[in-house]
Amino acid sequence: MINTIAAKELKVGMYVKIPKPWLRHPFARNEFILTSAGQIKQMLAHGIDVVTVDTDKSVLSIESVENMSHSDKDINPPADWNPEKFLTDDLREAIEDTKMPKEDKANGEEGVRAAKEALPSLIFMGIQLPVMDGLTAM
Repeated sequence: MINTIAAKELKVGMYVKIPKPWLRHPFARNEFILTSAGQIKQMLAHGIDVVTVDTDKSVLSIESVENMSHSDKDINPPADWNPEKFLTDDLREAIEDTKMPKEDKANGEEGVRAAKEALPSLIFMGIQLPVMDGLTAM
């Protein structure tokens, strides 16, 4: 179900569609799952007062929010919510939508070796990787 709601009513876990063109807001995409209260604050700061929420794609529906206590609505995401999964999936999808070449490596050491050979403009590397973690690689 799709609903139009005031941005100040948004909660972490909702799948939102921003009505402004991509370059008129600070987010990488116009549609995404809210993963932090900071994203809501950014929307309000950029004059995004109304958004569309798709409850079918949300981790947290408007109906679920109405049944929560006030403190839950303010700070607690749903019990099954995993921010790492959503951030990783959203980032991977955004990259796959581009025509830029991309490579996945099995561990940090392979990633560093490939980066030295290809000299890419941008590297995304996890902090917790087998063999060599992202912090060591830096």
